[in-house]
Amino acid sequence: MTYRKISLTLKKIPISEYFIKIYNLGMKLCFEVTTSKSMEKTICRKTPIPSKYFDVPSRISMLFRLISKTNISKRCLMTLTDQTHLKVMASTAIFTIEHILEERSAYRETEPKKKSTVQASEKPKQKVKHLKLATSKPPSKEVESVQEETGSLEEILKDIDAKLDKHKDLERCLSRLKKLQTKYSDDPQILWRIGKAHQKIAEKEKDVGMKMKHVEQGIESCRTSLDMQHNQADAHKWMAILIGYKGQYQSVKEKIHCGKLFKKHLDIAISLNPSDPVLQHMAGRFCLEIASLSWIERKIANSVFSDPLNCSIEIAMNHFVQAEKLMGKEEWKENKLFIAKCHIQEEEYKKALEWLDKAKKAKDDSAGESVKREIEQLLKKYSKYR
Repeated sequence: MTYRKISLTLKKIPISEYFIKIYNLGMKLCFEVTTSKSMEKTICRKTPIPSKYFDVPSRISMLFRLISKTNISKRCLMTLTDQTHLKVMASTAIFTIEHILEERSAYRETEPKKKSTVQASEKPKQKVKHLKLATSKPPSKEVESVQEETGSLEEILKDIDAKLDKHKDLERCLSRLKKLQTKYSDDPQILWRIGKAHQKIAEKEKDVGMKMKHVEQGIESCRTSLDMQHNQADAHKWMAILIGYKGQYQSVKEKIHCGKLFKKHLDIAISLNPSDPVLQHMAGRFCLEIASLSWIERKIANSVFSDPLNCSIEIAMNHFVQAEKLMGKEEWKENKLFIAKCHIQEEEYKKALEWLDKAKKAKDDSAGESVKREIEQLLKKYSKYR
């Protein structure tokens, strides 16, 4: 059986079973080739090693000591500590040990039989106690994490993006991205995704201090990504989102300053990727917020921005409608909700109710509870205009 066939045959077996099988075969091999009493005593130990230790590289060194006196490739076994190729190397070790045992078995069959007097004087071989396969126990989280990181960087990042967009395993996604960043330190694509992960975690945090900690770390990651490569639409996009989120917890003056930075990164992102519906939605929300400011707040905002802000409810609605078109067949509850809000601002309540109904019926797994709750509240509030 070839190396590839071995790895394909055993790839679905839990990793703990690999090490149990290597341990059993290793003991059998060592028992056959050694005559040292101390070695026999070590191999035939009465207390089996618990299966939970087989996932820890430091415990694997025990296996190296057991088979150090055999002619098995030490380089092959040492690669067991390389977590990336753990299963493949383990299956290779199993194949190597089995092959050696088969050779020794064939050699013994060809040997001439010893005299019966010598055989009678020999002590019977002590039976080796094998460990039972722990089929009921699933692989540990650490092993699962290693298995997930197999594949190309593009595939790994695609998997992480899918989980972040659905708000699943956020802390774990962040941890995976940080590990990837240490391996691919010059890749700016990983850095802005770290910023994205921090923003998603910040949204779920209840403590404002922890929210701001994640936001600041996310901004720093996006800034570093842009320093490496400035013309990244997604890096500017998540920089804008993080700055906008930060502005929600600032004073009016600081909020307007954050708005200036938000608009700067948003404009660059749209110029680089105008077909992104999220960017159009963000532009719509910015226009809607500026259009809803009081007269004095608009004066302060215009004094901060170098160019006068040309924002109105109509312009905001155009951005939301454009985002709706770019979404295609996919549905986005929150975008429909903001179209309804624009109609409410224009006192077009019947049209607003139509969009609120669409928002309620939309199949969107990414919509948070706050969005669903606001849709229900507005439907109840304006139901008299049906």
